[in-house]
Amino acid sequence: MYVGEETLVSLVTVASSSDGIDRFMKSLVFVVMLCALSLLGLNACVQTLPDRGIARHSALSNHEPHRLLQKHLAFSDEELRKMEEGGIIAKTFDSSVVANEVAAFGIMRINIPKELYLEQFRDIVTFTKSPEIKVLKKFSDPPTLKDLSALKLIPVDLHALKSCRPNACKVKIDDSMMLRFQKEVAWGTPAAREQAETLMREFMLEYLNGYLQDGDAALGEYHDKKQPLRIADAFGELLDNSAFLFDYAPELYNYLKHYPNSQLDNVENFFYWSEEQYGLKPVLNLFHISIYQRRRGDSNDIFITSKQIYASHYFESSLGFTAFVDEQGGQEDSNSYLMYLNRSRFDQLRGPLKAMMISLARQRVHDGVERYFTMVKKRLEAAQSRK
Repeated sequence: MYVGEETLVSLVTVASSSDGIDRFMKSLVFVVMLCALSLLGLNACVQTLPDRGIARHSALSNHEPHRLLQKHLAFSDEELRKMEEGGIIAKTFDSSVVANEVAAFGIMRINIPKELYLEQFRDIVTFTKSPEIKVLKKFSDPPTLKDLSALKLIPVDLHALKSCRPNACKVKIDDSMMLRFQKEVAWGTPAAREQAETLMREFMLEYLNGYLQDGDAALGEYHDKKQPLRIADAFGELLDNSAFLFDYAPELYNYLKHYPNSQLDNVENFFYWSEEQYGLKPVLNLFHISIYQRRRGDSNDIFITSKQIYASHYFESSLGFTAFVDEQGGQEDSNSYLMYLNRSRFDQLRGPLKAMMISLARQRVHDGVERYFTMVKKRLEAAQSRK
């Protein structure tokens, strides 16, 4: 199998799954997870377009979020009309800069109290429950090893860690951790599994604590491939390409860019780790969630970012941005909109099946965005009816 071909297979496999209802909302995660949802029949309009497209003028362009949808996401008058009529608009993007980046966006008008949405989201373990999520645990404040007690290594990762060497490892870690796995685990003995799992828990905790103290600079590098990947660079490029986030909430953009050496009122953070089934093998993840409430008029706009700071397989970086906002510039009795943008970068993709598999995956990502919004609307309306 070519380098990266396993990632392509997983991309399509995940995009083909049939469950996983609010998975992206947990971190607003990985774009392909959007494909794991069930379509219930709301109208939708889907199209693929180049990154950073510029759209034509609309009669609604003096409103928000309409102006930004046109400026950054190439929304047409017809798409804005469909959105106002209750349709779900979903788009995928081809990056003009990075070949291994996949991006997706979705939006719908919704009549749900923002407080209800936040209540549901904060209970992230319940809100994101699905067969694909094997384990999901929020960290304490401060994080402890006990938070990682449920972490187990699957046999294929145990086998990989046993033979890991710099530039040739099937688990994403740096060279210092590869050396520790060679020195501190008595491979071939009954104690090997427990020792390896203990070491992985220690690694995850040390990794998170380093990030809490020094931000992206502490994330180091992945040395699993011939070319090391500096994780701070990968995330920085994603963030710098997120003009929609910068334009909509520049203060949140700057907060993320300079975390933890930045200050922002009305923001709350939490961290969690998960084991999730992405196609061929489960992935261990670490996520940083930031929830920012910005006062505007008589209500708050809600912005949530989900930053993947570690993944054991497939991913180089991933950033999700959710906004739950009221219309600005419209009628006094304004509408509310729930929107989501995700940008994810995978291991460098190459091999004879690359073009076909990416094309298939993108189409299923289209469908998944629609399905996600249909299901999240249904779930939120059900929660509201129980109030």
